[in-house]
Amino acid sequence: MNEQLNKYKEFLIARKLSINYYNAMRIFFKYLEEQKIEPLAITQETITKFINANPQYKKNTLNQFITSGTHMYREFFQLLDDKNEWTKISYYKEHKNTPKFLSYEELQELIKYFRTYENRLIPHHKVDVFFTFIYMTGLRRAEIINLKRSDIDLNAEPAQIRVVGKGDKERFIFFSKKYSPKLKEKLIEYFASEPEQINCFNITKWELIYMFKKMNKYLKDRKITPHLMRHSFGRYLVDKGVPMNYIQCMLGHASIITTMRYLSPTNDLIKKFMK
Repeated sequence: MNEQLNKYKEFLIARKLSINYYNAMRIFFKYLEEQKIEPLAITQETITKFINANPQYKKNTLNQFITSGTHMYREFFQLLDDKNEWTKISYYKEHKNTPKFLSYEELQELIKYFRTYENRLIPHHKVDVFFTFIYMTGLRRAEIINLKRSDIDLNAEPAQIRVVGKGDKERFIFFSKKYSPKLKEKLIEYFASEPEQINCFNITKWELIYMFKKMNKYLKDRKITPHLMRHSFGRYLVDKGVPMNYIQCMLGHASIITTMRYLSPTNDLIKKFMK
């Protein structure tokens, strides 16, 4: 079983697919080993018993097992769907809340707070440009860490950023004075003050985590994360009247359904609109 798992891991890496498939199957294979069941001898009953034996898993985690099992047995073991027991297991319906977001005004208050009370390690101007940039681009955490200054063209009109996201998919994000006030000027000033060493903002993964952790001391009702900034970027654009399919492209969503979920209006926004 370990040999099969290792080969499956290599299979995923070679195709630049998520390693989460392997992690889920590693747990399932451990269960099979305890039950003395061969991987290709599983039945629907085997999968059901595995699920019932793990009541600690939430619905989205169980759905991850179903997705991973379906993928491994279909793509790696080359089983047709009528022979693949995982395809006969129904997904669990998840209750999805409308994601929370920050307004641009709240962002400015957060930056002011950080610069005033949490400025022991990060210079003032860097805090300002860093959080403004994340808010105005919606980049994922890994995309921020991997971004180089050569990926940003400030001479273009409008200015643009080349991003390589999930699955090595390339996309472009554009920003201008109308939709991203003062961002270009802040980037020019910051780049002139500090040469690039690690990445665009010379920030490590752990420094990024530290900065967001400090932000959470100020805003108690929402957890400030790069993903919250992505939601906020999408909300900010839709409030500016940017078409939904444009927002989908800039966020790098494979499906517009994901974009729609991010941007569902809240009761407060509907109330404000109706007034």
